[in-house]
Amino acid sequence: MRSDSETASGLPEAESGLPEVIEGFVEVDTEQIPAGDIVFECPHCFKSLSIDPRGAGLVIACTACHQMVTVPIPEGMDITDLDTDSGEKEAQLANLRRLLARSESRVVELEGQIGKLREYRSTSETSRAKTARRFSELQRAAELLVQQQTELSASVMKIMGLVTTVD
Repeated sequence: MRSDSETASGLPEAESGLPEVIEGFVEVDTEQIPAGDIVFECPHCFKSLSIDPRGAGLVIACTACHQMVTVPIPEGMDITDLDTDSGEKEAQLANLRRLLARSESRVVELEGQIGKLREYRSTSETSRAKTARRFSELQRAAELLVQQQTELSASVMKIMGLVTTVD
C-alpha cells in the first residue's frame, strides 16, 4: 500500500524515510493501483510492477527477484512533462542532501561496526586456536594417564601375585 505521508520533495515516503521513487515501489493489489501509475513487468522474473509516473526512466530493484529494472517511459510521455518549478526542485534537492548525509553517516557507522566485527573475529579465531591446542595437550595427557594407569594396574597385579605366592 502507498504511504499517506509525502516528503518535502513531494514524493511518497517509504518506511525507511527514503522516497519510494528512489528506493523502488510498493507492491499493491491491482485494485489499489492509482490511475496514472506506470504498470510494467520485470524482464527477469515477469512480476507485474507498478510505480508512480515520476519514476519513469529510473532504475529500480524488482521487489520479487531484486534484479535492477529500468522503469519504462510510457508512449507520449516526455520526461520534461515531469519537470517541476524551481521551488519544488530546491525542496527535492534539500531533501536529497539530507538523505545523502544520513546515508553517509550510516555508512561510517556500519564501517565502524565491520571493523569491530573483524577485530572480534580475529580475537575469536586466536582464542579458538589456543583452545584447540590446549585440548590436544589435555587429550595427550589423558591418554598418557590411561597408559600409566594400565601399567600401574599390571604392576599391582604382579606384586599381588608375588605376595600371594610368598604366603
